Amino acid sequence: PPPPMPTRARALPEQAEGSGFGQKDRGAPPSRCSSSVSSSSAGSSEPAEPEEKLEAWEEGGVAEACRKKLSDAVMGSDVAALQAALAEAQRLGLHCREARRARDALLALEASSFERRTSLVVDEAIESDDWWKLQAAMQLVVGGLGADSDHVGRLKEAMRMQKKRQEAVRELRKAAEARDGARLRQAIEAALLAHAKEADVKRARDALRALDVRPALRDDLQRAAAGRDAGALKAALEAARKGGLHERGPDLLREDPEERRAFEKAERALKDIAAGAFRERLRAGDEKGAERAMDEAKASGVDASELATLAEELSAFRERVRLVKRLREAMEAGTKEALSAAIEDAEAPGVDCDVAAELGAARAALQALEQRVQEGAARAQVAQELAWAMQGEDL
Repeated sequence: PPPPMPTRARALPEQAEGSGFGQKDRGAPPSRCSSSVSSSSAGSSEPAEPEEKLEAWEEGGVAEACRKKLSDAVMGSDVAALQAALAEAQRLGLHCREARRARDALLALEASSFERRTSLVVDEAIESDDWWKLQAAMQLVVGGLGADSDHVGRLKEAMRMQKKRQEAVRELRKAAEARDGARLRQAIEAALLAHAKEADVKRARDALRALDVRPALRDDLQRAAAGRDAGALKAALEAARKGGLHERGPDLLREDPEERRAFEKAERALKDIAAGAFRERLRAGDEKGAERAMDEAKASGVDASELATLAEELSAFRERVRLVKRLREAMEAGTKEALSAAIEDAEAPGVDCDVAAELGAARAALQALEQRVQEGAARAQVAQELAWAMQGEDL
């Protein structure tokens, strides 16, 4: 408890000399809370709270209103009101019980507010799992609440677990970079025990699943490409696409260039097989089969430029079939007009198809026909001349 207040006779010189709140400075009598110690507490071992009385000039004035504000602020536990009332009391030079209580209440409220803010900072640092935020929170706690605060133990445990989680995440990255499935499984188990972030564990699990699937898909593609079997290549490529082999794997997993090469090689092999089947149908003269092979080449992913080349070849094949048919029909007709028209059609500019055999046969037929016509004309002329000679008996 505070010591008894000094008497008026002893306090007035002290105020005049040291407090600076004398009548001369303020133009009014000095504001002071007079005190007296009750006779009942005079023999007590501990000093009792002095009973303060208002001076006659204080009653009904600004000092009494200020003391009431101090009391109301203490009852309301309002920091802003306490600060305003204490500032007013300082301006008025009030040194009374209400002012002391207000100062004590303000200090208690500020300490409680600091501890609440510190607790929030500690909780946020622990939740963030960030080493620097944990360090900053530790400095705040030690500097404001002391090293024996409960928050210090919480922060130390959070730092220990954070370091353990960091080590677990580093091991996840190293195992995935090494493409070691067994090591990655162990690293995932350790990360779970260390309560690592769910995102880090999920990335590691994605890498492990890819590591279990992608090598087998790559081997299937390589075998199918070596076997040159269209059905096996289609199945292997479809499985590889479902397994994501045609794309970049999980970012945590180191990329294997053999996977991309195997996929591209299998695609090229399937395209070559489809184009070869198309040309084989053309050589066999199977137009319908060539059309089906053309559709199969499209489904096999043959490039647009290659498809355009195949389409040109199919068009040339159809034109050849048409010309061959017309030449043969003209040879069967055996007329000069039909043979000449068919030969002219086959020899037209822009015709780019191989009908040399049929064209040569048509030309030979036309030449033979013309020779027969000439021979017939010559015989007819000789016969006519003989007839004329016999009529004139001109030997």
